[in-house]
Amino acid sequence: MPAPLVSVVIPGFNCAQHVVATLESVFAQTHPNIEVIFVDDGSTDDTPKILEQFRQRITIIRTKNGGLGAARNAGMAHAQGEYIAWLDGDDLCEPERIAVQASFLAHRPEVAVISTAFSTFNEEGLIAASGGPAYYTALKRYPLDTLFSHLDVFTGADVGWLGRTFEPVHRIYWGRIWERLILGNFMHPPTLMMRRDAQREVGNLSLGMDIGTDWDYILRLAHVGPAALVDTPLLKYRRHGEQMSGRLLEGQLTAIRVLQALLARHGDELTELRPQIERKFAQCHALAAYFLAEESRSRALSHLVSAALRDPRETRVGYHLSRIIAGRSGLALLRRLRRQPTVRR
Repeated sequence: MPAPLVSVVIPGFNCAQHVVATLESVFAQTHPNIEVIFVDDGSTDDTPKILEQFRQRITIIRTKNGGLGAARNAGMAHAQGEYIAWLDGDDLCEPERIAVQASFLAHRPEVAVISTAFSTFNEEGLIAASGGPAYYTALKRYPLDTLFSHLDVFTGADVGWLGRTFEPVHRIYWGRIWERLILGNFMHPPTLMMRRDAQREVGNLSLGMDIGTDWDYILRLAHVGPAALVDTPLLKYRRHGEQMSGRLLEGQLTAIRVLQALLARHGDELTELRPQIERKFAQCHALAAYFLAEESRSRALSHLVSAALRDPRETRVGYHLSRIIAGRSGLALLRRLRRQPTVRR
């Protein structure tokens, strides 16, 4: 049997500094059947010029700047592969990434989507050999065998087109995780590979959710079928100051929108989880109030009221209310007072 075609979809915006290394990491994959689709999301730097050097090896799609979700949609619309892998325009794949994920999907046809562990790095070098716990609360709090119901010690021996076994072998956790993902994502988007059939079933990423778009999409994929996670870092995730994941207020606001969309789609399936979802809503509203306290008292107060109505036990209402009342000038004064040295007598 021939190796299945894997479409690697790479959105990028103004990534001229890193795009060559990203593409070379895909060209170095051990999987023999890959198409690369790069979506240039309206770059204004040298990204288009650099991409032209690779025109014989990749498909280039140029779009107006519409954000990550729109760029992923454009790339997946052109994908011809049996499997679709996501990658961002400044990250690096380990050489075995595509082979491990594609062969596991062949090994477990019931699995709809698979992610991997990842390391983090910046211009100075390695930050963490395992970056998941720093990014995802669930990975910090819970062992993988409590998030997933099954574990395969995967060698690839039964995958005919692979023609070899993996050394070392990979520990791959899998199972139905949709309910667990509702309370917070723990599948890193740039590491995802999904079946084309699953992608067709869920359709496009929803726009207008900002940095919550990926979580919403992963929830939709995990509702289609079981998900898996390779407990080996097969992606090098680049850390820098411009990343969307660093926008804390937007993270809370988009989480609220994701949960609202989830209830609109599947509210009748979530009766048992509803108290936990209400608690999650409350936490997001309370954190939004915290981040808005200095910027907009009225918006902060609105979120605090929503938090209290959802679940007053989880919101620290008094603490957040005092921050809102103090406002920007009061909180600035408090910070100055805290910085003053204590005089001993």
